[in-house]
This record gives sequence, C-alpha cells and structure tokens, in this order.
Amino acid sequence: MNFSDKLRTLKQHPRMVLAITILLSSCLVYYQYVFGNSIFIFNDIGADTQQQYIMQFNSIVNHIRDGNLSVWDFTNGFGTSMLQLNLFDPSLMILYLAGVIFGPALMPYLLIYLHIGKMILAGIACYQFLTCFSFSDKAKLLASYLYAFNGFLIVWGQHYQFSMIAVYLPLFLYLLEKSLHRDRFSPSISLITTCIIIYSYYTGYMTMLTGGIYLIIRLFFMEDLLWKTRYRRFFRGCASMILGVCMGLFSLLPAFALVTNVSSRLESNMGFWEKIWTSIAPYPLRYYFTLLFRFFSSNLEGIGNDTIHMPYRGYSNFYEDPNVFFSTLFVILLVQYLFYLARSKECTRKKVTQWTLILLSAVALLLMAGSLVFNGFAAPFSRHTFVLMPVFALLVANMTDVIFDRRYFSITGGILTLICATILYGFSYRKTALTPSVKLNVLLLWGSTLLMICLLYMAAHRNPVRSYSTSAVFALLACVTAVNVMSDSHITARGRSSVVKGDPNYFNYLYSPDMDNLLRYVEDTDPEFCRIEKTFAQASWSMESCAQDYRGIGTYNSTLNRNLIQFTEKMIPNLNLYNFARTTYRHIAHDDAFATLFGIKYLVTTDENYSSDAYRLLRQFGSLYLYQNQNDASVGRLYQNTLDKSTFEANPGAYDLSGLISQAVVTDEPDNLTMSAEELASYAKQPLPDYTRYNASELTEHINPESHAVSFVDGVTIPLDSALQEEKAPVTMNFNITAIRPPALTFITNNGITDTGRIELTKFDVQPTYTYTLTIPEDTTSIRCESRYQGIAHTLTDISFMAQSAASDFPEDSGVTINNTGNDSHLSGKIHAGSYSLAFLAIPFEKGWHATVDGKPVELVRTDYGFTGFYVQAGEHEFTLNYQAPLLREGIILSAVSLGIFLAITFLTKKDEH
Repeated sequence: MNFSDKLRTLKQHPRMVLAITILLSSCLVYYQYVFGNSIFIFNDIGADTQQQYIMQFNSIVNHIRDGNLSVWDFTNGFGTSMLQLNLFDPSLMILYLAGVIFGPALMPYLLIYLHIGKMILAGIACYQFLTCFSFSDKAKLLASYLYAFNGFLIVWGQHYQFSMIAVYLPLFLYLLEKSLHRDRFSPSISLITTCIIIYSYYTGYMTMLTGGIYLIIRLFFMEDLLWKTRYRRFFRGCASMILGVCMGLFSLLPAFALVTNVSSRLESNMGFWEKIWTSIAPYPLRYYFTLLFRFFSSNLEGIGNDTIHMPYRGYSNFYEDPNVFFSTLFVILLVQYLFYLARSKECTRKKVTQWTLILLSAVALLLMAGSLVFNGFAAPFSRHTFVLMPVFALLVANMTDVIFDRRYFSITGGILTLICATILYGFSYRKTALTPSVKLNVLLLWGSTLLMICLLYMAAHRNPVRSYSTSAVFALLACVTAVNVMSDSHITARGRSSVVKGDPNYFNYLYSPDMDNLLRYVEDTDPEFCRIEKTFAQASWSMESCAQDYRGIGTYNSTLNRNLIQFTEKMIPNLNLYNFARTTYRHIAHDDAFATLFGIKYLVTTDENYSSDAYRLLRQFGSLYLYQNQNDASVGRLYQNTLDKSTFEANPGAYDLSGLISQAVVTDEPDNLTMSAEELASYAKQPLPDYTRYNASELTEHINPESHAVSFVDGVTIPLDSALQEEKAPVTMNFNITAIRPPALTFITNNGITDTGRIELTKFDVQPTYTYTLTIPEDTTSIRCESRYQGIAHTLTDISFMAQSAASDFPEDSGVTINNTGNDSHLSGKIHAGSYSLAFLAIPFEKGWHATVDGKPVELVRTDYGFTGFYVQAGEHEFTLNYQAPLLREGIILSAVSLGIFLAITFLTKKDEH
C-alpha cells in the first residue's frame, strides 16, 4: 500500500485520525506525567485531588476488598454515606477495578491515562454530534479536536469527577438531534439520560436543562414542519429524558435525601425568591475581566500556587472561575460570526433562533441569575460552562466552512480581535508571566492568534484557480491551532506541585507495612467497634483513614452533615482545619476528654515518649507506636444527666466542656434527666493566673504596656511562665483576635515539636472580634502565632488561662459495648444500665439510622448537636443500630417500574416498526 492509499484510508476513518491526533497531542501536553516522574495528583491549588479524591477512591476499593459492601463508611470522618462518593462514573469504575485486582497503590499511576482517554472520547463524541449537520470533514475534525482540549475539560479534568460529563453531553445532544428527525420513541435517549443522572445528579440536572433548551431551539430552527409535529417531538424528547431520569431514581433519590436532609450544601439565609431577585444583577466588575481573559487562555491570570510562580489574580480561584477557553481560534471565529450573522440573508426564523442562542449564552455567563438557574438555585457558581462547549464546537465548524467555502472574512472583526488579544496578552506578559515557560506560552498564544487571522484571511481571499491552496491553508491553520491549545493546556499542568512516581514519602508511607501490621493487631486482639487516630499526617491532612482503612474522625467533606457542623461550632471549633469541611484529630490531640467521648481507643504516633494523660504505650510496630486510652473509650456511653441546648447556649463560654461532656450530654429538649442549676454551676470554668510573660524581650515591639494587647503583622512569639508546667489539669489559653480581614493564623504550641503542635485558624465571616480557645500541651514554653496573609495586622486581647477537667473524670465503665460486626451499616452491642439513662453514640445523627433495644424499635434523639442517642431503662439490654439509605428502597422500586415501562415501550415501538 503506497502513501496515497494510506492517506485515502485515513480519510475514510476520520474518527481514528481524530483519536490518534488527540492521543499524540495530549501525550505532548502531559509529557511530564506520561513520560516523566510526576503523577496526576496535586497538592497545590488542586490539592483536593490528593487531600480528598484519591483517598475516597482508596476507601471504595478497600470496602470492596474487605467485603464490607455497606452503604455507610466509618473510615470517613465520624461516618458518612457511601452514596456521597462518585460510584457510577464509568471511567472511575475502571480505576476501582484496577485497585481491587492489583491493589490501591496502582490507582494514582492510572489517573493521567484515564484523563487522556476521556479527552479522546470527548473529541469522538463531539465529532459524532457534528455529523448531524452538513459540515465538511475538515471543519468537524478541527472543532472536535478543540473540544477535546476545551478549558472546562482541561481544568476541571484535573479534579477527575467533572470531566466525564464532557463525554456524555455531546453524545446526549447527538441522540436528541437524531430523535428530532423521526416520529417514534428513542430508547437511546432514556438510556444515556440514566447514565448521566447516576453519574452525577449535579451535572445531570444541568444537562437535562440544556437538553430541554436544545429541543426548543432546534425545533424552532427546523423548517417544513407542522407546529403539531414540533410539539409532538418536543414532548416525546422530554418524555424520553424523564423516563431516563426515573430509571436512575435508585441513585438520584438517595442523593437527593442526603443533600436535603443533612447536607450543609444547600443551606442559605435567603429564601428561594429572594435568591432569584438578588441574582437578577450583574457580577462584580472583576468577574468580567476574568471572563474576558478566560476566553483567550485558562492561565492568563495565573493558576494559584506561589511555588510555580503563578499566583492567581482572578475573580474567584483557578477552578471555580468560568472555564470558557476553546482556543483563540474560537474567539476569532466568534467575532466573525457576529459580523456574519448581522449581514446574513438567512430567513428571519433562523436569524432569530441564532440571536436567541447568543442571548441565552450571554445570560448564562454574564448574569448571576443564569449561573443560579444552572446550579439548581443554590448559588451562582461557574461550573456550568461545560454546557456551552458543544455550542462553541458548532460555531467553530460552521464558521470554518463559511470562511473556507463561502469565502467570508470581516477584516474589521479580525483587526478588533487582534487588538484585544494584543492588549490582554501584553498585560499578562508584564503582570502575570513570571517564568520563562509562562512567558513563552503568552508569546505562542499571541503569535498563533496573529497567524490564525492571517490564514483565515488568506482562505477567504485565495485564488480560486489554485484549489490546492485550500488544503494547504487549512493544514497550516490546524497546526497553528494545535500549538495554541497544546501550549495553554500544557501550562495548566506544567511545574505543578504533584506527587512523584515511587515517592517513598507518599507510597511507602500511605501503604506502610508497619501500619498494616498495627491495624491487623488491633483487629485480631480487640473485638469491639473502636476508633483509631494518628498524631501525624503526610499524604492527606484529614483523610488518611480512608486510604489506610481504619476508623478515625478526620474528613474532608464539603457536604458534611449539618448536625456535625453545629457540634464543632458549638462545642469544639478547634476540630476544624481551615473550615467546617475539614476536620482533623491533630487539632484536638491534647483534648483527651473529647478523644474519649469520640471513642478513640487507640492512638498511633512516631514518638515512643508521647506525652498524654489518657494514652499509654501498648506496642511498637517498626517506626510506629501504638498507644491505648486508659479510660473506657467506647463509641457509646450512658449518661444519667442531660442539659437542654437552650440552657447551654445561654452562656456556652462559661462551662468547662471537658468536665461537662464527661458527666452530661446536650439534648434538644429538656427531659427527665435534665440536671439542676446547682449541678450545672459545678462545671463553671476555673480561672488560672495569667501565665503570659509580658516583659519578655520577644514581646517588646508587640506589647501594649497598659492593656497587654499583643499586636503583630507576620508573626509573634508569646513566652509563657514556667509556673504553667506545674498545673496538673489541662490548661486552655483564651483570647480575642481583631484584624482588618477574617484571620488565617497558625498557632504553634509544644514548641513545634510534633504535628499536634500546629493548629490552623481560618475564618471567612467578617466580625469585629474573634474569640478563640487554645489547649496548651504539656512542656509548652511559648506560643507562636503566624499569619498566613502577608502584611495583615492582628491584635490579641483579653488573654486569660483556664483549667479544664481531665479525661479521667469519665466513669470507669461507659456502660455500652459495641461489637465490630465488619459491616459499617450494621452495629450491635450490649448495654448495662444501673438506672434510667440516655445512651450516647458518637455516630452522626442522620436520617437512615434505626435502633432496636431488646428487639423493639426505639426513637433516636440528637445528642451534643451532632450525634445519636436513645433512652434505656435500668437493666441489661442488647441493641442494634442499622443504617438504611433514605429513599434507596423507594428509588430501586421506582427504577424497576420505570425500567419495565421502558422495556414495554421499546418492545411496542420495535413491533410497530416491523
């Protein structure tokens, strides 16, 4: 076969050509991940990948390998529903399968190949969609190639979970388009709708909304159709989508229940109509500058990590700002399209339809109301921009043919585009580009823009006699466009702070045989359900328990149970790392009373001389030391005293909470166990002398001699009196913080020796004063306060010290024993109650949990704002606690009924055809 025959064969298989081109291009874009030492897991602005997502993937694989196929997971924080995780992304299913067969340590290496695979599939899906229209092959190939490198897929693809929708959406639109040309039921629409809904109800909602708009616009655009036919096809298309949604109710209904019942995601101080009214307004001006920059590049305002010399200067952050980059060629063709449409002699219906589409796209991008609608009326995010990518592909394909075939090119539009590009790229080159690679990217983007305009002008004004020039000009245009998108895509991933292949600090640490042996020892020697925590972290701030398969309390969950959020806010705010979505034991490692309340029976450290009132060394496993709580640290315990929340909230700062939680539990309403005012008074805080050494040299430049207020900008060291070491009970340091913006401080205690000596305080709400309480570890001689914001002045006032009760104040016998059943959704245990009591369980209070005592159902009550409890009479009891995902059973039934309807309609449709 000669070269011409091979070329002809390739032309007969455009999808294969497209796939190979995208594969080669993406390997060049991500060469440091494909051929180099980097892994597609980031710990910079994309830290969610390392801190959260890969840990969740590990958790799913661990559950499957352990045979623990429950819908509840106690390795994720205090516990959460597995249905919150991404279970039905087909690309991630491949990842899970590889993890189950070969071990979870393989999964990080596969992430880049899955990403590239989705880019290829996205390009092919877009090409398939464009085949519904009379575009030339070259126009379809160019537009599909650009779709594979669109800004949404390149940027959000780094977070794994949103990128699959870029594959689904063009396939969905392709099937919708095909259905518009026939008068019968289309089963494929229902099937792909089901796949989209179970993959993500969030992006699924946006896709269904896009599908409805697409049906309306296309049916209005089409000619020679009776209005009756248009209505019939519209409702048939909508009915097919609704049937697909119904078949996915087994996933959708439980997810809806989770979000509406306990998730904080949808909480807002504004009502529905108030949200709409306030959103019928433009964004702040800064947003529109970012939007304009994003059309010309995803990176002109930086990425968001100082270590790669590209701090982000945009409206929000690198990921959340609108991702609309579709190559600079798209911007050129968009301007050309506006000029062309204004002069077009198409019929009024077609022109009105196209202007309507432009208007809707503008509303979706320019007004908060557009974003609000696409985001389910929760908040005006910019995550919906993926719905515009197929529209961009249509425009590129259409205008490519207009310029090459109809030979239209507006010189005015080209000059305006070049001027705008020159200004933006020039500004970015001077202000944002701080490294040679970034400067080179800006130059390539500008140079390719100039070449594109010249080539498009040549295509429109070519010599008609020399027909070969058309192919040559297009080939050059395609090459320049490829350089344009490849350069910009490369910068999004170049030089990022990422995990390194084979890095012992990640892989040997996370999948440590010492940790495996330690956990196996606990499992073999302790039959009870218990929690384990660590005083250190290296691979993830809060979620190493998911990867290492132990039950802790740390999590990173942006849809955290709102009851747990209330618990941390009201009773132990130091549990939070940065914000409510992240919790970590290390922040409360010296609050042994709370550790005992949570049922943290074992503690893992790297220190054989770890200082603690509650934990004693049990055994060593290589470099790790296993400590055991000397108190009865059961996940459940009995209380004979309660305190209603209204009384507690009347003066929450007045109580020694460590002592209070050891003897009483906070309930929503008064009950028969409510303690008297005299009993409550015994838990008042115990003031201590002020141990701050105000006359120390370290405070000379920071102290106000009259008020003893400590002021600093970047940081300050506060020396403490040696008399503090003589205190027997744990000590807290209390103070107020004032600053011109919400503070982001790091407090270093215990002289910074261990991970537990660093506590992060981050506030987002604006307040005149912030009150903070810091537990002082033993042997602490000073407190170091450091600001994570440069140049921001802070002042600490009203410094005081209080004594708190030790964990040993808990009763020696918790009264509750919980068995380790091996199934997180089913717990059982025994209760020994000497009198009428409230059984407290350190398990999130969430719909879906059901308890029985001696075989009889009992009502669950909320305790300590975030946890579960039930009342028991005196005596010996056996109890069970089972979790059934709310609406899961109903969803399965409705999905089965919908599937039956789908099969019946499909059968009847096929029968009518024959």
